[in-house]
Amino acid sequence: MILLHRGLERARPLLLIEAERLENLARDLRAIAGGTSPSPADLHAAPVVDLWRWSSRSMRTVVGTLQGHPRLPDGPVHTTELWAVDLKRRWARTLSRYYVLGDPHVETDHGV
Repeated sequence: MILLHRGLERARPLLLIEAERLENLARDLRAIAGGTSPSPADLHAAPVVDLWRWSSRSMRTVVGTLQGHPRLPDGPVHTTELWAVDLKRRWARTLSRYYVLGDPHVETDHGV
């Protein structure tokens, strides 16, 4: 996740790097969807992962109460992973779309 409220000049290089990575991924996914597998040269240049296994890793998301999504009903939501956030302007860009950030959740201590 890239934090834009800390200044666009600091964030710009990171945004451009991530944009290029995502464009490369999109290009490869379109090729695979069209029936094109990685070339022998692509696989020859690729690093090897030996003794591999499946795993998962956490990515930062937004959890809250949704309003006005074009496909999902209003109510509790857990967004896709965050790519950019501007807390000053109160927006977030997830993998799938922009969101406006309303009021943040406030932790309360009830003496527990």
